[in-house]
Amino acid sequence: MIGGRRSRGNGLEQQGQSMRNESNWLKGLLVAGLFQVQISAAVATPPDAEFVTAKQWFLKEMKKKSTEARVAAVDRFAELARPETAEYLLKRGFGDPETQVRVAAQRGLRKLASDPEVGFFLIDELKKSLRKSAAGESIQIE
Repeated sequence: MIGGRRSRGNGLEQQGQSMRNESNWLKGLLVAGLFQVQISAAVATPPDAEFVTAKQWFLKEMKKKSTEARVAAVDRFAELARPETAEYLLKRGFGDPETQVRVAAQRGLRKLASDPEVGFFLIDELKKSLRKSAAGESIQIE
């Protein structure tokens, strides 16, 4: 604390620790998903009108300044159990600067992971991330 106020560096360190914890949580979720998902031939579902509309709405809501609006968008979008939904939650949800939005994305992915198709997608993303990590690059979900 500096002059009764938190220093900016300490807040950034806490945010960095929070992101590392979120990353570790995601890895744990995906590894657990390996054991929960039944092996079957998963074929990507072509986009339908409902998903296209929901995606457009989600992307529009994620541009809003209101954290609450973005959290609500993540929660509502996570109702559509599709690999594409998980992809957008990984990219837009985990990429959000607000912790509440990232936590909502975690909740959404946890819910979506029980769907076999989504589970396979998340496992593939984890494998890609681990390959990048092993190659000396930072862990990043594509």
